[in-house]
Amino acid sequence: MNRIFILLITVITLCSCRDMLVKILESNKSVESTTETKYNYKYRAGKLFLKTEKTYVLLANKVIDSTTTITEFKYNKRGLLVNKEWLSETISMNKVYSYNNTDSLIRELDIYNNRDTMYLTEYGYFPDGRKVTMHKYLTTNYNNNGRKIEYDTVFMRNEFDYKDELCLAKKQYDINGELSALTEFKYKNSVLHKEIKYNCIDGLKLPENTVIYNYMRSKQYPDQFILNNSNDTIGYVVNEFTKESLVKTISVLNSGSVYIEEHFNNNRIIKQIDYNTDYSIKKYITLYEYNTKGDLIKEQSFSEPII
Repeated sequence: MNRIFILLITVITLCSCRDMLVKILESNKSVESTTETKYNYKYRAGKLFLKTEKTYVLLANKVIDSTTTITEFKYNKRGLLVNKEWLSETISMNKVYSYNNTDSLIRELDIYNNRDTMYLTEYGYFPDGRKVTMHKYLTTNYNNNGRKIEYDTVFMRNEFDYKDELCLAKKQYDINGELSALTEFKYKNSVLHKEIKYNCIDGLKLPENTVIYNYMRSKQYPDQFILNNSNDTIGYVVNEFTKESLVKTISVLNSGSVYIEEHFNNNRIIKQIDYNTDYSIKKYITLYEYNTKGDLIKEQSFSEPII
């Protein structure tokens, strides 16, 4: 979860850059494009307190645009991260962390663009670890004159059923307290074997899909196979290893229209290839570089036609 929000501002910036690149490339198909982000970190007393991200858009190896994002980290007296602030030319964001009396994270609040958009996530702790118990998303609506009129709210509350230390079910409720989704977990010898997912409407359980886990190649990273209601395979996640170390994960979803390929080294992602043939004829490639501390110091993103 943290990694998602740490990179969120960069993702938003890259998306805006990608839109600009598409327009340029439509007029000149031979131009090669790359989006490159470089990261710099500053530590104080062993804790990260400042991160600078500089993103460049290059066409034919020439910089045509750049954006700088600065992230500041603040800690309480116990050394726990309590605030993270992103600032860039296009967006601002504050992330506030709350803890219980045992210093376990229980709440994250994200505030964007002067409170125009907010995320609230709450966590609970269970025998198998921390889980999201509530997520709320608020965004402002505007009328034709550009004036704020009201907030749209997306709400999700999760409840979990346990027997001993095994989670048997996850129940998701909407803003009206109605059951909207259900996932049942099946085990073999106390090891997760199957997830059965349902959409719930007016008290009815409508089967969505089933995920089967296969541990033949790894107990830590099982392969996954996704079946529809007719038991046809509509997706899968398979892993490749070198001397028991994960080196590649391939995910094929939505009956083959979505493809994600991730390469790893020392438990860090070093390359990702993804595409969605429902929306694009291109695949997007991202390369990652790290320093000796394991900090991400460089990303390079570019697109290629899907062969």
